[in-house]
Amino acid sequence: MILRKQLSIIDNSAIDSEKSTKHHGIDQNAVRDSNLIATTAVLGFCYLNLHQGKPMQFSYNHLHNHDVKGDEEDKNNLQRCVDKLNQVLQHHDRELSAQVTMAETPPWHPGAAITGSFHPSEESFPQRPKPVVTGDQHCVAVAELALEEVATNTDLGVQGKGAYTGLCIHKDGKGASITATAQVIAPQSEHYGQRWIPSQYQYAGKHQYTHEQRPWGMLNDGEEIADMVQHTQPFDQLTRENSSHPYNPDTVAGYVHGMTTAIYNKLKEEEGSPSEAKAVHEIAVGEQTTKLASCLPCALFMYATGFKPSAIHLGRGDSWAPYYADAAPADPLKPREVNDVIAEANQKWMDYVQECFAKGLPLMQTAVKNGWVEKKHAARFQLLQDFVADHPTPPELANLFLDAITVHDKFTGKIMAVFGLNNL
Repeated sequence: MILRKQLSIIDNSAIDSEKSTKHHGIDQNAVRDSNLIATTAVLGFCYLNLHQGKPMQFSYNHLHNHDVKGDEEDKNNLQRCVDKLNQVLQHHDRELSAQVTMAETPPWHPGAAITGSFHPSEESFPQRPKPVVTGDQHCVAVAELALEEVATNTDLGVQGKGAYTGLCIHKDGKGASITATAQVIAPQSEHYGQRWIPSQYQYAGKHQYTHEQRPWGMLNDGEEIADMVQHTQPFDQLTRENSSHPYNPDTVAGYVHGMTTAIYNKLKEEEGSPSEAKAVHEIAVGEQTTKLASCLPCALFMYATGFKPSAIHLGRGDSWAPYYADAAPADPLKPREVNDVIAEANQKWMDYVQECFAKGLPLMQTAVKNGWVEKKHAARFQLLQDFVADHPTPPELANLFLDAITVHDKFTGKIMAVFGLNNL
């Protein structure tokens, strides 16, 4: 991974004395770039599906799951974002009859799951959830044991906020793969293209780590997260036992969610072509994670690989990342290797992100021309267009999206900033 060290994501311009205290002291232009990039991708994602007659729906947390006051605010913010997205979509394409909709997630309970189901994407959201426990008697027994393990074993990784753990029940009841969210470090290899890191930053945590001490993009202000695990080999049943990791500050941290790894597992098992009956799941474990919906970065990966989420939220997807592995050509005479599966799935994801930008940029241009974009964000839009024109390939645009989500915030926060909805 080649590092692009500069003040902002899409150019090296700075604004004197305008630093973001919310985002570790980076330049405000970097924050605006992040907001623009993320919102452009969301617009493109919506249009890509609605234009093809496929549903697009974003969900808010069930209002009796956890923090009622906070969830009410999130619901209201989501409504404002959805209204603005629909305004831009409808104005851009007068013939577009479908709209982005909203829904409440199901109520949470121990063992509650999000589904990634391999089926046609036009299937309505209410039809997407699939049971974890299904199949013949043996498969049911395996699934029940695996689900109990995920729901009750506190040694399976993060148990706090964002504690989503992937679960892939193997075909014919031959066991299960359980994968907690894990931290990865973007590899130092030209093969993976170019990533951005700010020239300077300082985390706001207990130790106030600087750009000389911790990689960019770390969760929890650069502090160690209790029981966070590191990928040492693909698809391990990860526990806190293999959680040690040396830090190199000149790198970018990322987080592979449980759903992403569950999909890699299923693709490997199914030789890259799952039957339509196949599904993977992500379990909301612990007691602080109750939103039964996939984050936007996960959703893009899921759509790209054919596993449609039972629900999508526009909350946080901070520093989401795919699993990195060396790409190797598949040999039809040998069993599929893990790296082949990762490379193929990641390529589909990169292609899909490129499509989202291709659809999203004209939509954002419509919003800018109509004066719907906050003026300081609007001033950055031409720079974004120029950057995309100079970096048009799927790997480059996928990295641009990853760069945007290293500037941590809810997607609703990014969308509201772009459209000036925070001031209404």
